[in-house]
Amino acid sequence: MKSYTSTTKGGDFIGYADVDVFDWLVVVILPGPGCERRRIFIVPRDVADERSYHAERRDGRGFRVNKVVETLADYEDNFALLRRP
Repeated sequence: MKSYTSTTKGGDFIGYADVDVFDWLVVVILPGPGCERRRIFIVPRDVADERSYHAERRDGRGFRVNKVVETLADYEDNFALLRRP
């Protein structure tokens, strides 16, 4: 699970290494500037890989925090663990 509270505008990201082993990625954006409530996105690994960008410096994948909501919107509050909500 990855959690984040935004403290700056743009440039913030959530990432994971290609070698990390997991079936589901959970991104929790905590309340803070620009986000008034907690947001939870529960995404299958293959979807996370498809929708993320290649983070070459980190040898993995990533999401820009300011884009998570639009990129993973269909997986917000996916507590039923639906592979394709």
